[in-house]
Amino acid sequence: MKCYLILLFNLIFLINTFGQVDNKSENNKNLETYLCEHRTYLTLNTDSTLSLSYDASSLISSKMKNKNLFVIGENNHNYFLTNKLRILFIKKFSKHGLKDVFIEYGRSTAAVNNAYIKSNYNLSYPPYLYKVGQNLNYAREMEQTKEIYNKSADFNFVGIDFERTFFYFRAIDCILNYFNTKEKEAILQVAPYLHDTSILHYTNRQSKHYFKKIQNDFIKDSATFKSLFKTQYNNYKYLVTNKDICLPSQGRKRDKLMAENLLKETQELPNNKNIYLLSCGYFHSNVNKKNSLLGRLSESSTFKNKILILNLYCNNCNIDIQGISIDGFMKKDILKTFQHAANNKFVLFDLSELPIEYEYIKKQGDLLLFVN
Repeated sequence: MKCYLILLFNLIFLINTFGQVDNKSENNKNLETYLCEHRTYLTLNTDSTLSLSYDASSLISSKMKNKNLFVIGENNHNYFLTNKLRILFIKKFSKHGLKDVFIEYGRSTAAVNNAYIKSNYNLSYPPYLYKVGQNLNYAREMEQTKEIYNKSADFNFVGIDFERTFFYFRAIDCILNYFNTKEKEAILQVAPYLHDTSILHYTNRQSKHYFKKIQNDFIKDSATFKSLFKTQYNNYKYLVTNKDICLPSQGRKRDKLMAENLLKETQELPNNKNIYLLSCGYFHSNVNKKNSLLGRLSESSTFKNKILILNLYCNNCNIDIQGISIDGFMKKDILKTFQHAANNKFVLFDLSELPIEYEYIKKQGDLLLFVN
């Protein structure tokens, strides 16, 4: 009798197991069918720029109706396509009221970017960006952005993250360029540390102390700085009053400060019709995490129900980490299903109408660019 019971239990177990496998297989087929019916394409042009197909452009335009923040969820900061995507969407939205491009850098980086795209200089001019050979992707991105800006577009870069020392000194140089030699000497006599590039070799602890000194001196004697910087006072003030001026904050505090910085830039524009573009790492753009940058923005009165997220996943790429596979849904059977449905080099999937059983995928962003 005991043997019969054991056989019966084993039989029930096998029936349940194979039933679950069949259900899982059927679900994967349903997902693949949906993906094949909701895909459009991007193209990498001969000049190394990206372009949207007519259907892809129409899809994004329709999804942006009644929304005003478009987010690129970067799979990896170092992935070459990230720069190209920013250019693609700056170009697209600059025709439709693009006001600010929010970047995961400090205010100083944004200030340098803005100074460059609005100037008549090229990249070799000392106060501006990297030399072309130092960071080719970034340099090309700025050159192409300048071309878009010069075609009557009117937008600004806005840094919402902590300050990077290299760009901080570049930004200070951009401000000092407005003054003659005597005026510069007067400024540097009061604040010699603004020209002390030894910070570029500081440890993290030394850099934090350095930046705090800049902030504290400004707070203690803002009247003197107002007298010295004259018409550039507000630009200098904006640069030195970033709450997150010192290195990456620990844990979700960084996301909190980034959200505060971004919302501060938009809170004075109630009911505005502007379009905003945000490019940040997936760990910040994962809206499922309540305390992430996008988790906070999606609950704010300014951007609640007004955000469109495009996540990026690169299949067979030689990069060290991809947020959407580490902290997201792109794993195992789900990954295989997307691989089967991705029938081109650059496939844009519309996930906004996924069946309810895939709500956990849909929640992380309405759009996904899958790169083979």
